[in-house]
Order: sequence, then structure tokens, then C-alpha cells
Amino acid sequence: MTTLAKRDKAIQTMMTELENKRQLLKGKYKSLHNAASDNTLLKDVLEDYLNYYTTIKKEKTSQYNALNKTLEHIESITASDESIVKNIKNDHKEISNEMKRINKEIELLEKNNM
Repeated sequence: MTTLAKRDKAIQTMMTELENKRQLLKGKYKSLHNAASDNTLLKDVLEDYLNYYTTIKKEKTSQYNALNKTLEHIESITASDESIVKNIKNDHKEISNEMKRINKEIELLEKNNM
């Protein structure tokens, strides 16, 4: 198995394990939520879980927004670069055409002098 294939397999294994852990935590949260109605101490634990997940959600939202801004910036640079590249290609074509025209004039001058 190649290094890349091994890495992909390891990533897939980790992703599967992460999803299993998420499902386990989801189940434990539901159990805790049900048990909290009978036990006032568990209500505090449940509130801590909710605060934790709210914090994690805010962090993930912040990460998403930062990545989105980065992506938008990259897209704007790419769009800008595309227009710059297009302009450069047009300039290159114009310069090449001008060089061809001047070269023809040089050839005509050489013919007339000989």
C-alpha cells in the first residue's frame, strides 16, 4: 500500500472513530437530559454541557467565517490575477504584432538599399 493510500485509510479510520464518538456523546447527552429532570445536581452538569457546546459552536462558526473571508480574498485575488494575466497576454500579442510590423519594415529597408 502506498504512503498516500495508508494516509487516506488512517484519515478514514479517524473520521469513522470521530463520528462514533459523536454518536456516543449524543446518546449520553440525551440520557443526561432525561436524568436531569429527576436530579437537580445533574441539571448543573447539563448546563455545563450546553455551555461547552455553545462555546464550541461559536468557535467553529468563527473558524468558518475566517476561512470564508480567506476564500473570498483568494477568489478576489484570483479574479484580479486572471484579468491581469489577460491584459498581459493582450499586451504580449500587441507587442509581438508591432515587432512583426517593424521587422517587415526593416526587411523592406534592406531590400531597397541593396
